[in-house]
Amino acid sequence: MLKYLLLCLLVFFSFFYGTASNPLFDTSEGTFAQGSAAMAQGGDMLTPYLDGRPDFDNPPLIYWLQAASVKLLGAEELAFRLPSLLAACAWILLILFFVRNTRNEEMAFNSAFIASSSVIVSVFSKLAVADVLLNLFLAGSMFSAYKYFETGRKKYVYLAFAAAGLGAMTKGPVAALVPFAVSGLFFLSAGRMKEWLRAAFSPLGIGIMLIIALPWYVVEYMEYGDVFVSGFLAKNNPGRFGGAAQGGGFAYYIPLLLAGLLPGTSLLFSVLKRLRPLWNDFFSRYMMIWFFFVFIFFALSGTKLPHLILSGMTPLFILCAYVFNNHRKKILFALPIFAYFIFLLSLPFIIPSVAAKTGSLTAAEMLLETGRRLDMTYTVPVGAMLAVAVVMSLIRTLSYRTFIAVLAFFTVISLNVLYIPLVADIKQAPVREAALYTAGKNIKVNVWTQRVPSFNVYYGKNADKNLPADGGFVFVDSDKTGKINRPYVTIKEWAGYRLIQVAEEK
Repeated sequence: MLKYLLLCLLVFFSFFYGTASNPLFDTSEGTFAQGSAAMAQGGDMLTPYLDGRPDFDNPPLIYWLQAASVKLLGAEELAFRLPSLLAACAWILLILFFVRNTRNEEMAFNSAFIASSSVIVSVFSKLAVADVLLNLFLAGSMFSAYKYFETGRKKYVYLAFAAAGLGAMTKGPVAALVPFAVSGLFFLSAGRMKEWLRAAFSPLGIGIMLIIALPWYVVEYMEYGDVFVSGFLAKNNPGRFGGAAQGGGFAYYIPLLLAGLLPGTSLLFSVLKRLRPLWNDFFSRYMMIWFFFVFIFFALSGTKLPHLILSGMTPLFILCAYVFNNHRKKILFALPIFAYFIFLLSLPFIIPSVAAKTGSLTAAEMLLETGRRLDMTYTVPVGAMLAVAVVMSLIRTLSYRTFIAVLAFFTVISLNVLYIPLVADIKQAPVREAALYTAGKNIKVNVWTQRVPSFNVYYGKNADKNLPADGGFVFVDSDKTGKINRPYVTIKEWAGYRLIQVAEEK
């Protein structure tokens, strides 16, 4: 019972801490929140809108859930983030129950603990975006497919299709692609391809998925025609594989994976050292195929985005739990965590030089403000956690599990109590403050800066995106102030942002 209480405490610091206080992050959170707020205010319930125009980037399920939450709690940060928070908790519970049912309780707990403490899940669980909800449904579909392999019971086929349909209503075709491809490769490796073909092309299963997902796609196509096809099906889903909207090389996800798996990064190397014995067991083979398919697929895609690797993290957490008891050297486990804390401690020394080299006044001001705030209230607790971790790694009588648990809490607390609130306060708090200030005084304000959709959420309506006429107010980033070419008065000033009023012509 104690270990599950510790897991609940870990989930609180990892998922919930700061959720209600940190301002919405742009651009992703702001985009989703703007669409959900429009729905909650009585807007189009089928089509998400961004800046007053239809936005086909994602299907509406996450918007519906966020809009319902806003209706219940009001347009607050917690309301927008609540669906992701609940989905993250359900995701952890699903991992826990699935692994316990297919393996044992110890491995199930380890899987849930590794997932809950991982940096990448901790970050995304608190964001008002669709990715955690997608991975809940993706895990449900993938787990059901494996249960069908184990039992042959058709109900798992139907559950897999149902979860894929819900995933398609959350993020699009990838929710069906990953289960289809991974299960096919797995059944092929097991010599049971005929069985997979019967399941994958089950008329009832396909019907269940289409009943859940197809109506929205049909209605949107009937309403918007080729605009919907080009905006959603071509550009934002299959188009991401071959496109180059946001890119990087094949190795883009490697550092992201190493950092995102913290504090369990060293377990990844244990997994890689044991690929052959892991392949010999059907359960771990399934997880291997799932992880490597997602990693390779998105590594080869033209568009590289951090959240895409989440689709392969569930099996990796389980594989790490699989090798957990083979990884008994505390110092080796702790090395990536030591590197993480050393990096945090070095930030006050690195940031000024980075700020001096950036060509952006906005970025330089934000970086320097960050450096100023990394004072003793930051360095002392980070240094103390590092010192305690080093001492604990040298105590031979200290149990391996206790050591790992302490490091997990240190990682989660340093990230969510010290670092994320600081970044949110510098990067996003000015956006919130400017929007609420102008809305409270009923000031018409324009936004002439980088994309900050969260401004419209706090402002309560869509602000124009250009420099206003003489006498008008504008929220602008520091880089743009030199391009105004008209006299103006600074009403409020933050690191990287200004709220100004253009002077009236005399």
